[in-house]
Amino acid sequence: DRDFVRALVTATYGRLKEYDALIAGSVSKWDRDRLYTTDIVLIAMGLAEAETFPGIPVRVTINEYVEISKYYSTPKSHGFVNGLLDRLIKERMASGIIKKNV
Repeated sequence: DRDFVRALVTATYGRLKEYDALIAGSVSKWDRDRLYTTDIVLIAMGLAEAETFPGIPVRVTINEYVEISKYYSTPKSHGFVNGLLDRLIKERMASGIIKKNV
């Protein structure tokens, strides 16, 4: 749906610097420049979706971005996207940044 995509892109772009810093700070064993750009974008979009659309269950959001990473990223990216997105969403839910109705 066009409105959904527009809202998702707007939310992601509006917080991209914040998400990039969050991701970089969460992978302290890796240099930010070594991370695959597609993975960073997918994780940022997953965070934006979780924050912007309270009616979409967290598991659905995570699974969508894991599946996308299987097609558009490296062979091992789906595990990275799954683990980091899951952890970041849980942290943001615990701090009240992400609020879910479902």
